[in-house]
Amino acid sequence: MTLSKEDKEKLLELQKQLEKKFKIFLTDEFREQLKNIKSNPTQCGLEFQIKAAITKLAHSPKYKGLNSHKYDSLNEKYRCEVWESYVQNNTPGTWRLFWRYGKEKDMITLLLVTPHP
Repeated sequence: MTLSKEDKEKLLELQKQLEKKFKIFLTDEFREQLKNIKSNPTQCGLEFQIKAAITKLAHSPKYKGLNSHKYDSLNEKYRCEVWESYVQNNTPGTWRLFWRYGKEKDMITLLLVTPHP
């Protein structure tokens, strides 16, 4: 599944409005999860929501709608401070991004995209 023309236009408009301040890197695990989402027709629209959340995250992890906060349960697994940000809210099985800051101050690495645990 790919983004509709309308969703692509909305995403481009959002990207124009929000100046990138962070470079975004994806782990292989994140790429695989995103690939599975794209190939699942029952998850229509989720790809757009994820890309919109990533765009907002690249602008500012403090972006109000992301509700970013530390998520200590994954710190040991990834051996770093892990953060959680909303992809969706007030939806059954809401999706979340899990990420960490990079080695440089302008880097964010996306670790997971998954329904809220």
